[in-house]
Amino acid sequence: MLDFARELIAIPSLSGAEDEACRRCAQELRRLGFDVETDEYGNVLGVAGTFGPRLLFDGHVDTVAPNRSWTRDPYEPSVDDGRLYGLGATDMKGPIASMIHGVADAVCNRSLRAVVGVSVSTLEEVVEGAALSPVVERFRPDAVVIAEPSNGQLMLAQKGRAEIELSIRGVAAHAAFPQRGANALMGATRVLSALEKRLVPRDDELGDGILVATEAVTDPLPGISVVPSGCRVRLDRRTLPGESETQVLGELEQFLAAAEQEGTTATAAITSTPITSYTGRALPAHRFLPAWRLPSGHRFARAARAALEASLDSVQVSFYGFCTNGSLTAGRLGIPTVGFGPGTPERAHQADEFIELEELERARRGFAALAGIELEDT
Repeated sequence: MLDFARELIAIPSLSGAEDEACRRCAQELRRLGFDVETDEYGNVLGVAGTFGPRLLFDGHVDTVAPNRSWTRDPYEPSVDDGRLYGLGATDMKGPIASMIHGVADAVCNRSLRAVVGVSVSTLEEVVEGAALSPVVERFRPDAVVIAEPSNGQLMLAQKGRAEIELSIRGVAAHAAFPQRGANALMGATRVLSALEKRLVPRDDELGDGILVATEAVTDPLPGISVVPSGCRVRLDRRTLPGESETQVLGELEQFLAAAEQEGTTATAAITSTPITSYTGRALPAHRFLPAWRLPSGHRFARAARAALEASLDSVQVSFYGFCTNGSLTAGRLGIPTVGFGPGTPERAHQADEFIELEELERARRGFAALAGIELEDT
């Protein structure tokens, strides 16, 4: 497992360029006895078992780009003081290695009670769930385990994510005569200031439905000596269970009128730009990713917790504070979903990323236990 994790870290696999890493995962799954296929979007699916309900494990193989703060080579994995260092060690090449080998242990021990699929998906760092969708359509799982890092806890809920684009329209003018135009950038500033007074929705478990401005682009760009006639602002909204796309956009409406103070107009919409896989196939990518919660009394939640407690002595129940592919399986499709994986989520996307070797080994046992769940009893 450790050797496999190191090999994966050494393979660059930014979103849209996961081909070599996917081939290596397919090779490992075949070596461990799975029937393997790669779909037209580049996702790898290994299947074991022939009869019964269907349980899917999923982990994404793409990573974000390394930032300049790294003091180590991000693509030269190293083990130091019980830790595996390298880009994706936590998010999520270490968890993928643990997941594949853990489920393989259950196959080897003949403890499967369902048809088990192991998905190595792509493009998650770009749009959660988009690339996993064809895997789910093909495998049709009755229950899903998301292998994102969870501190080894059982995750029963997750915030979602909506990517919103504000579009502000004004009138262009020479910068020496701004009164002749309507500055779209200033209109955007008015809207953002008004949004600071927004009543923030809150979930007792998951916390606030936060809204953050992450990008602003003017038209024209560069805007030299010209009052911009257009401005696009990207907003990141973390959604809560039960919130719909209509609700999330509707709460912004009263604040858009602030743009009129500059003689401009503002509209808001969920972004829907398609994404392209490494195979060259385009995927629809509507960027409203719902939040979800699986009640602790749900039969699958109880079965997952019992399996982990039997294997690991104890397990805590918690939730993901970030978005995962579970937004597709649980949030959009309503498939019973839990999260479980090694590693601390806060280490993801950080310089000198690492994962504890003990975390990998513990999670391997946990994945083996989860693969043996009898779904008929859930």
